[in-house]
Amino acid sequence: MNFFTFTKLKRTLLMLTAVFWLGCGGDGNPSNNNNGGGTDSTGNNTTHTHTWGEWSITTAPTCTASGVETRSCTQGDTTETREIPQLTGAACYYGGAPNICGKDGTADSCKKTEIGGVTWLAENLNYLLESGNSWCYDNDETNCDIYGRLYDWETAKTVCPTGWRLPDTADWNRLDEATGGGGSRNEKLKSTSGWKNSYGESANGTDDFGFSALPGGVFTYAFTDGPFFQMKGSQGYWWTITERSDGRGDSRYIVAIGLIIGGGISDDGLSVRCIADN
Repeated sequence: MNFFTFTKLKRTLLMLTAVFWLGCGGDGNPSNNNNGGGTDSTGNNTTHTHTWGEWSITTAPTCTASGVETRSCTQGDTTETREIPQLTGAACYYGGAPNICGKDGTADSCKKTEIGGVTWLAENLNYLLESGNSWCYDNDETNCDIYGRLYDWETAKTVCPTGWRLPDTADWNRLDEATGGGGSRNEKLKSTSGWKNSYGESANGTDDFGFSALPGGVFTYAFTDGPFFQMKGSQGYWWTITERSDGRGDSRYIVAIGLIIGGGISDDGLSVRCIADN
């Protein structure tokens, strides 16, 4: 074997060796090949395919932080990681399950809480009637899975399941008294997640009584350029069955800074909490 033949053979062996170790990613960078591995050949015409293993969770995502999952190449010790998005939506409310309160036309699927001797639904009603007007915020079913439906007043007066009714103004006043009244009452009624103030800062409550009020927003005709959805994340609105002197439905709404008594335009879409009709 002369020098030139030896040099050529050496280069061939080096090239084969280099190809052999490429594996998952072609150029040695696993992130460039997410669907399988590279293929290499030895001098014996044996083909080896380096593939990625299954993704495994190394840090689970939560409602406040993203997670991480990892996978490894079947050849060598190459690994890659990717972020698992932070949990959002129904996964972070109602014990990790979508709100199905009233979907079957009964209150059997609804969470409940007793406050001041009165049994309240502990989540907003999410029942779609065959007649009447109701909406998911932004017409997105995902929002109904979290906040329940928004009903106009006439529909709200008939939507509560058998054995339950829409509370009147006196019922809400008793709820206020039973939870201590004053400026702190909204903190005790609000859920422990999901609330932001106008600056985007956390405005969550303590949910001392299991009422779990969520900021489901409103579908409103109050402005000349409406109707439109607004205030999700910072305000929650609930109908009463009481009619005001101006003919509008009486309502209650919780904002980041307090519980407010107000009159809703009857065509507006507000949330509904029912109470047991004892």
